[in-house]
Amino acid sequence: MTWRVGVDSGGTFTDVCLFDETTGRIEVWKVASTPDDPSRAIAQGRNSPEVRERLLKEIPLGRLGMPEDCAKVVEFLTTDLSDYVTGQVISVCGGVCLF
Repeated sequence: MTWRVGVDSGGTFTDVCLFDETTGRIEVWKVASTPDDPSRAIAQGRNSPEVRERLLKEIPLGRLGMPEDCAKVVEFLTTDLSDYVTGQVISVCGGVCLF
């Protein structure tokens, strides 16, 4: 099986599209990928000590998300382990309920 992968990261979601060249099967997923207030993370900068401290208090896992956190979800979706997953938005949020 040979997959082609397309990823569009931005806005509220990261879109992942997979195309199986052998069978022609197409898989599409959306992964929630922005904080509850994107301007807070972007405009103020998540590395400012004050903002970082406030964000860390709001996140149950106690750390800021990294690109690898979304990548792990995408990796799961590209395996047979996700065969029965359809029509879902998977929130990669560290336990923060944003919606």
